[in-house]
Amino acid sequence: MKRLLALPFVLLPLLFLALAGQPFPDDEPTGVVRDATGAPLPGVLVTALRADSVVAVTVVTDTEGRYVLPSLPDGAYHGRAHRIGYKPSASVPLAAEQDFVLTSEENVFDQMPSSAFLGLLPDGEDKRHFVLDCAGCHQFDQKQITLDGKLRARDSWLQRTNQMLSFAGAHTGFPVISPSRDAEKTTEWLLAHVGGPDDPLPAFTPPPPMTGEDANVVITEYDLPVPYDLPHDLLPDAEGQILITGMMTAQMYRLNPATGHFATVPIPVQHAGPRALDLGPYGRWWVLLGNPRQIGVYDPAEETWAMHDIGMYPHSIKLDDAGRVWFNGHFTKEPELIGYLDAATGEVTTYEVPTPPMPDGGTTMPYGLRIDAEGTLWATQLIGNRLIKFVPKTEAFTLYELPTPVSGPRRPAIGPDGAVWIPQFAANKLARFDPATETFTEYPLPLPDALPYVVRVDPRTGVVWIATAGADAVLRFDPATERFFVHRLPTQKALVRHMELDATGAAWVAYGNSPATDPKIARLEIRD
Repeated sequence: MKRLLALPFVLLPLLFLALAGQPFPDDEPTGVVRDATGAPLPGVLVTALRADSVVAVTVVTDTEGRYVLPSLPDGAYHGRAHRIGYKPSASVPLAAEQDFVLTSEENVFDQMPSSAFLGLLPDGEDKRHFVLDCAGCHQFDQKQITLDGKLRARDSWLQRTNQMLSFAGAHTGFPVISPSRDAEKTTEWLLAHVGGPDDPLPAFTPPPPMTGEDANVVITEYDLPVPYDLPHDLLPDAEGQILITGMMTAQMYRLNPATGHFATVPIPVQHAGPRALDLGPYGRWWVLLGNPRQIGVYDPAEETWAMHDIGMYPHSIKLDDAGRVWFNGHFTKEPELIGYLDAATGEVTTYEVPTPPMPDGGTTMPYGLRIDAEGTLWATQLIGNRLIKFVPKTEAFTLYELPTPVSGPRRPAIGPDGAVWIPQFAANKLARFDPATETFTEYPLPLPDALPYVVRVDPRTGVVWIATAGADAVLRFDPATERFFVHRLPTQKALVRHMELDATGAAWVAYGNSPATDPKIARLEIRD
């Protein structure tokens, strides 16, 4: 399995060399972006899009307003420049030397990320509970707080809240909202802090531009071919292509980064709802199927599926070196369950997590799941606010309460030193857990209300990548210097639900709003 997983990272740079042809014909496209007075503008995102392609490449201007795009394949391109606080430029044919002029925009209401609108709400446990209940599947943005160009009225908020409770409340088949969520109280709370239709729309200050290392990034975005799908998870495969679960279409996608082409593999199960995935021996895909409560395994060589019943709606999946396919029950309670499927026999074994019941009778919501170098499982409880340690050899559980109440730990990662890194979604912090001392260290994110969703650690450097659900941004954190870097994404409403790193240090992310808003797969590469 290790050989198969290492192969794509050898091939991936070659694929990007194939993508990089001779542009215009020899130079990297470049230019300067200025404001209406002629002053250079730093931190502007400049995007190149080929007319016959769904692949867009974005870079950021430096302190002198200059941008340099990477080499692009032959073809006709259009370019566009944009930055919050300015009107986006028109899309124009891109030449080898292409300058842009941006004019300022006083009303940035429609340009602001979800984090700005969450900033209207007072910090505290009430807000963190609201974030967990109401900002995990879709963003809390201008479309949520307005109706017909005005702030929502009481009846509109009440209808909206009841609609969400009927879809994902505690007594539905998808209970991601806690039993204590009350529509009337939520409505009054939102009206008190957001305002109503007689109040003016909030005024926002644009965020500062990216500069220095924050701007030193190339972002390549690929439009998902089905605009209403939700790309839940992704993973590089043995050929350097990117596997993606299409949660709303019951199919798998396979993205060729060199061409931007998406091949599809249907899943032969009705309402499959594919979620998480992992790669096994012989390049097989192991995929969690939520609605049918199964694990599917696909053999790309034979183009065949096999299905295994596991008896619960799963959330995360991870294979270990003993041929066990581990998963956790997303909504299991009393008992909460972690289990594995024996890849050779198909037998399922489950373990009861010794967690106390929630005060409101809801689920702790088992969430992220990883395995460290010793074979120990680490998992999070999104609502229960705990980190779980499980040692398969001894079948021993240890539960650790996170230091910030209602912090919302989501998708963790294991660092090269064995530390567990945890994104605290509702608390807007990054946490590090040291297994040796059994202590937590918390680092507040530099962007308010960014909503960190998933973290991954570069095994070569120890740098932690943090993908956010509310800031339209991906961050990096250097533990050695305790410094954050902020890379803003070119696409608005980019709720990043999943991320994986390749061995080159690049990050692959999936924009996963539900309902879908411009779903994309993106690659972030730090420039030398």
